[in-house]
Amino acid sequence: MGIIWELIKLLGETPSPKDKEKERKEKEFNELADYLGMTEDEKEDCKLSGITPEEWAEENDPDYEDD
Repeated sequence: MGIIWELIKLLGETPSPKDKEKERKEKEFNELADYLGMTEDEKEDCKLSGITPEEWAEENDPDYEDD
């Protein structure tokens, strides 16, 4: 019974592909937001608005220049 329980625990701890994709997108979002110098409040505002950090910077940062 111990081996079966260990296998069940191991399978339960493995992130699904959907979870991995969500984590990747979150990491990408945070890296871009950090690069643009956004504060935590600005990041949260951006997420709630459903826009990318680049779109947020275009609308809110007068020094932002799109390359």
